[in-house]
Amino acid sequence: REAAEDAAAAAAGEKEDAADEGPAALRRARRGRKARDAADKTPQQKRKDAQKALQFFSLAAQNGHVRALHKVGRMYARAAGVQRSCEVAVNAYKTVAERGPWVVALAEAHVMYKRGDARGARRAYARLAEAGYEVAQSNAAWLLEAAANDARSTRTPCDGLAPAACDLRARKLYERAATQGNAEASLKLGDFFYGGRGRDDGDAAESEDEVEARLQRAVAHYQAAHDLRLARATFNLAWCYQRGAGVRRDFHLAKRHYGLAADGDGDAAWPVRLAVVLLYAEWGLYELGRRAPPPLAEKTARLGRLVAALDAHDAAVASLLAVLAGLVAARYARRRAAPLVHEHQD
Repeated sequence: REAAEDAAAAAAGEKEDAADEGPAALRRARRGRKARDAADKTPQQKRKDAQKALQFFSLAAQNGHVRALHKVGRMYARAAGVQRSCEVAVNAYKTVAERGPWVVALAEAHVMYKRGDARGARRAYARLAEAGYEVAQSNAAWLLEAAANDARSTRTPCDGLAPAACDLRARKLYERAATQGNAEASLKLGDFFYGGRGRDDGDAAESEDEVEARLQRAVAHYQAAHDLRLARATFNLAWCYQRGAGVRRDFHLAKRHYGLAADGDGDAAWPVRLAVVLLYAEWGLYELGRRAPPPLAEKTARLGRLVAALDAHDAAVASLLAVLAGLVAARYARRRAAPLVHEHQD
């Protein structure tokens, strides 16, 4: 309404009076002229103008212009020239909010960590984490996890708490960061649930159902990080499919995810190769155990249990076992393929 009144005043020839009144009146007059011009445009023209404005705002935002990023969020929130997207708007507003003056406190916490003051950095990050700062939540959780590891190795308290309590606090911070789309936090949560760290009941014994539920949550977090294109999470997801941890065992899906991990990160090439060797070893032993006669099936089952007892970091040993399994399978296949030879007796 105010813009329309300003437009009417400008149209009535009050421009000179507005100029005499000062800069504030000039701004009102400009807004009035803009409103009058916008009123003369068709809806199609307004939509095109909004789309062009969004294009320029987005370009400026990509180059670090904070106000332009705020404009992008507002246009998506108000469906101005673009389909409404609350997710895009919230992400834009979140990025703008995280570039406020408290960035200085984040830099100070980083300086503390570089100086070797891990406790001071942990507390500084924790204060920012309580304000909802995603990076601070992830950093505080990582430092708490490291403090818990040190407390276990030295058998000392972790900030006056037991290591399991520190793990629980770290897990909750990782959860808050993961809720904001932090892929590394999702990966860490998967590792926590896979290893049974940060549990609400501490180090109490678990039933089989509780272990299975925990592994399912680990897979869910790995899947979330995989959806955010994190190669390490894809590798861990492949491992879960290979072992049947939290999901139905599926060698085909395991091999597919190992390939995706290698494609997503060049540094994962050799770990993936070793893991695939172990995968083929388990796969071969599994198929051999299903088809072999009882005596050989029992030996194969023993070797399979030995391979299954390995963890992801035992890939070198797994490679040797894979060669052994291949030799066993080849020998068995050769025995089955060899024709029966009967000596001719005169």
